Amino acid sequence: MFGVLVVLLLLVALFPVVREWQRAPVGKADLEKFDGNFAALPQGRTYFKWDGPKDGPVLVAVHGLTTPSYVFDAITPGLVAMGYRVMRYDHIGRGVSDPLSAPQDAQFFVSHLKALLADQDVSGDLTLLGYSMGGSVITAFAAAQPERIKHLILLAPAGIDFNETSSARLARTFPIFGDWWMEVVVRHTMTKALMGERHNRIEVGGIVDKQLDALNQRGYLRAVLSSMRGILADRQQDAHERLGQMGIPVTAIWGEADNIIPSSGAETLSKWNLDAKQEIISGAGHELPYTHPKAALTAIKIGVGPS
Repeated sequence: MFGVLVVLLLLVALFPVVREWQRAPVGKADLEKFDGNFAALPQGRTYFKWDGPKDGPVLVAVHGLTTPSYVFDAITPGLVAMGYRVMRYDHIGRGVSDPLSAPQDAQFFVSHLKALLADQDVSGDLTLLGYSMGGSVITAFAAAQPERIKHLILLAPAGIDFNETSSARLARTFPIFGDWWMEVVVRHTMTKALMGERHNRIEVGGIVDKQLDALNQRGYLRAVLSSMRGILADRQQDAHERLGQMGIPVTAIWGEADNIIPSSGAETLSKWNLDAKQEIISGAGHELPYTHPKAALTAIKIGVGPS
């Protein structure tokens, strides 16, 4: 009996490793589809792209857990029209950046963004825009380097209120078995959810197909799980309270129908930071950057004002 259990444990442990090995890494053909650039950083080769006037105030857009920087395709033109010089980049393990290189806790993401800014000689005041997990990233960065921040823009931000499913919690909490569960169950759930998004109003062409393709890309699921166990495992009350005490301008934008990061987070954030400006977009779910880009841009203009 003991021997059978050992064999079962080995199969559970090895299955995600074998499935990962079977997946194709990012290839040359994938890289040629993107018109940005790459930075060789300590955390790994990182894809990034600039848009907008070279003399405009810098806005760095930071994507979330699963969808790379193209999640901002529908709102970037509007940000450029506001006068910003916009930089987007892919987190390690997403898009065409290198695969996972280290546990993805808050310090990892802060160091990664700091290294990219240094590589691009970005200095002076920054406006940071973070979507979903990206909201956690920019909150952690701002708390670590408040002197660099002109404004924080949080779109459906993680780190406040979060409707975590029991399945995701299981994958996040348990080593070895959680990796197997992520590969077998959570991956299936993600696929089903993405297929359902085809019925939504989407203003970024082909985004669902790209998201589905990512599930078969080497390093992607490992990076997602690492972030779930890292930066997404923490609420950021202390960081938000600190930003409020330092008077750093914060604008938070929520989707009224978001069932992942609920709009109830607005009430929670207001308790942590009384000065945070907040907008709730009617009818918007968690996909608001590419389903409600015009409403999101209007909320940004209201919250931030002229750049």
